[in-house]
Amino acid sequence: MIVITGENLTEIIRIPSYGSYYIVEKSGHYDYPLNKKTNLSLILNYRNLFPIYYNSPEERIITFQAKDGRIGESFTTIFN
Repeated sequence: MIVITGENLTEIIRIPSYGSYYIVEKSGHYDYPLNKKTNLSLILNYRNLFPIYYNSPEERIITFQAKDGRIGESFTTIFN
């Protein structure tokens, strides 16, 4: 699980993976609760998204995105 805390977090994040972007938001595909726009979590259970599926940890840039498609701030993390 990844947990992100901050202010004014968005309902959507983008995670790059092998030439594609996964658009993550609360839906039937992802468990992505956002509490008061200050704390969100993502259950990391979509195996093709994560480098361990390919036996190689990688640095990824997670980007916040607004509902209208505008791109916000980003941060880097290592996915194992």
